[in-house]
Amino acid sequence: MSVMKKNISKVICLGAVLLSLTGCGNDAAEQTNATGQTEPVLKENTITYRLLEEPELTYEVPELIPGLCVPSGGYDVSEEKIAHVYGKILPEEFFLLDRESGEVVYTGAFSEVKYHKDTTSYSAVADFTEVAETGEYVLQCDYLGYSYPFTVKERLQETALVEMVTGFSEMFSSEGELQSKVDGALILLLSYDFYEESYETEAGQIPQVLQVVHTYVETLMEELKKEEEQSYDPYMMVALLSKYGNCYQAFDWNKGNDALKLAKNLWKEAEKKEESSDYRILAASELYKATGTYSYRKLVQEYFDAQLEAGEVLKSRNEVLAALTHFTTDYKVNRSLCTSLMEEILDQAEEVYSYIVLDNQLLSMGAGEEKLDEIMWNMVTVSVVEYVITNYEYGDLLEEEYFYLQGRNPQAYDYVNEMIVKSPRMQAAYVMLLCEHLAHDHLK
Repeated sequence: MSVMKKNISKVICLGAVLLSLTGCGNDAAEQTNATGQTEPVLKENTITYRLLEEPELTYEVPELIPGLCVPSGGYDVSEEKIAHVYGKILPEEFFLLDRESGEVVYTGAFSEVKYHKDTTSYSAVADFTEVAETGEYVLQCDYLGYSYPFTVKERLQETALVEMVTGFSEMFSSEGELQSKVDGALILLLSYDFYEESYETEAGQIPQVLQVVHTYVETLMEELKKEEEQSYDPYMMVALLSKYGNCYQAFDWNKGNDALKLAKNLWKEAEKKEESSDYRILAASELYKATGTYSYRKLVQEYFDAQLEAGEVLKSRNEVLAALTHFTTDYKVNRSLCTSLMEEILDQAEEVYSYIVLDNQLLSMGAGEEKLDEIMWNMVTVSVVEYVITNYEYGDLLEEEYFYLQGRNPQAYDYVNEMIVKSPRMQAAYVMLLCEHLAHDHLK
């Protein structure tokens, strides 16, 4: 047989196979349908093929991050107004638009333009401090588009502080972690200790922050009195009751004293059980500040003396709070000890100042709630130090962080409304930051 004939045979065989696989050819019969037309009918045991179902294609739209980053809380009409700008390409100018009318009310040039090799992008500042009219605005420029809308208001920080403190009423009464609530209440009272002037109160009236904490403590006291089995850290409760009682006595001596009585009873019961607690040193320090009883002072003195000798001083948040309480008491203290404790807190603040940029970078990379909680605590430490020594570099850092957390950051992420307001402890730290911001502005 010739090669041509062999090839023809292969083609015929291959064609027969293909015909059988498609169910056509000799394996198909015909029938008449309802319209009188004929159509093939597949015999049994034939192989049939069909097209695959339509694929479900999902197109994930990449997140669009504004290049013109503004704080969600807006700007005070009488203060500096700047936005941070980020982009691969920057135009020469930006525009401020009235949000309602779309009218351009201000045109400016970018300043502090920097190129970043690691991201091959630019950063800059859009300064529109000259705008002195309240209203709702947006920023716009070529290549970057629009910012989120924002407001320019009078008494912006004062209003924000009232709103933040008011939010604790619902937070304290809702379900949530007890420790975070107590920590939040302690930091709120600390903010009142250091920044009483930031809480505007009419003569003879109880400051709003104390009213909010009072309502929470009253509820706690009722629960503590009727709770048969202890499901809480007693020293934690002692610390809060003592600090609250000491503050509230100035407005209602009886209610403040009731809290102190309960605190002392809880202390005695806890000491009998000899249980360890990170709150013990803070509880003792608060009791000494509230009562002046020597036994509490002795405990605090010995505790910190031992820490200083071991070179392991102020390693926890409650130890820092205890130290702050101890050297702000009106009763007798060891001046040398207080000086050593203050020096350690100053060192911690300087360390925070050195690493805050790195911390923010880690946060922007998605480090999450734990990292944010650490940053908020660091802001408490720096706020206290700035109050004590009036360091304007620290004040500027806190102001920058105040706006950063509101969304004036490379991701335009609003940490305040997305994360901070969900945690009593972090929200109280933010209140502390607000108080310092107000006090810092008053000193300018």
